[in-house]
Amino acid sequence: ISSSVFTGTQFLSSYRFLQYTTPDYQIAVGNIGDNMEILLNGEGIKGRYNYKNFNVGAIYVTRQQNGNLQNNNTDLGLTVAYNGAKKLNLETEIVRRNDEFNDIGGNLVSANGTYRFQNNHILQVSAGFSSEMHTQSTNPFTTTGYGFGVKYSVTSWGISLASQIRLNSANYLSQYRGTTAINLNLRYPFKDSQYFGFKAEVNEREAETYSKGRLFPENKFKRNIYEFQYGWTSDAGTLVLYPRIHDDEVLGLRTLTTGGGVLFSSNRKSDFRV
Repeated sequence: ISSSVFTGTQFLSSYRFLQYTTPDYQIAVGNIGDNMEILLNGEGIKGRYNYKNFNVGAIYVTRQQNGNLQNNNTDLGLTVAYNGAKKLNLETEIVRRNDEFNDIGGNLVSANGTYRFQNNHILQVSAGFSSEMHTQSTNPFTTTGYGFGVKYSVTSWGISLASQIRLNSANYLSQYRGTTAINLNLRYPFKDSQYFGFKAEVNEREAETYSKGRLFPENKFKRNIYEFQYGWTSDAGTLVLYPRIHDDEVLGLRTLTTGGGVLFSSNRKSDFRV
């Protein structure tokens, strides 16, 4: 079972497969899966081959949909990756999907690159484009979508920052279709053994979903969390005080909740929470 705030609950088959691995290549046959911006799973075959700094992989899977023996979801995926050892990593993924139950044929191309600077700076940039052909017998049409993401983390002079931004259009062929996500984690030490921190998790989803050419009713989802932290570390353990704000919206109902808490973690491998 796969479950997330973006994709809901999906009942996926258990993975039973045969796999053969060598230092240069790997091949698997059976009930397999992969994550290539969308979840690929079903009965099929996948393999990978390593050559110097390059890695090439492919997967083909098909599965029945919703217990209907007449409709399959079939995915074909290709991955090409470059590992530049210390600093630069690049990866490109291509997916072709045939969704018979919803009468949709989809194409997705995505790429991402990671670069490691000096002094613990890490930057990752990703982008993708997709098209979906809605092939029902009356009035077929095509929708296109895009996705963009940035991750950045740095630790310098005791200050640590980790951040991520994901922007996906409403029709982007992705498990994060229609998602706007911003995550920030900042920690600033201002005295010996004391620090201030701030965390923000902004997750909003407003996707356009079609089945047999018909658009599902709009369903906006939002779950935003903002948290301030004060932490103090001693020989006995760590004490953290944190006020927190929740801003949620589900099925048209919006709630705003404020609160706070206390966390104490001792050095004796036990902790206390309020």
